[in-house]
Amino acid sequence: MRVLTHTKQEETYAIHLLNKEELRLRLNLPSVRGVDELVRRRKIPVIRFGHRTVRFDWHHVQTAIQRLTVKEIGGNPINENRND
Repeated sequence: MRVLTHTKQEETYAIHLLNKEELRLRLNLPSVRGVDELVRRRKIPVIRFGHRTVRFDWHHVQTAIQRLTVKEIGGNPINENRND
């Protein structure tokens, strides 16, 4: 994990940047190809330092994943209407 620090008015902020392998492990994906696919489809934010050098801010990735989450509303409508 890479840590960049920035000091501003006596406060220190740390930005934790992950590479593809580190992000793959946190997302429990079988290969980095899954990370590549999420980036290609623009589902997660990426920081590009060059053509092949990319990093990910874990907090921003988590926020993007939460936006993709589909929340279930109600139960199974087939079972609710049955008169057994």
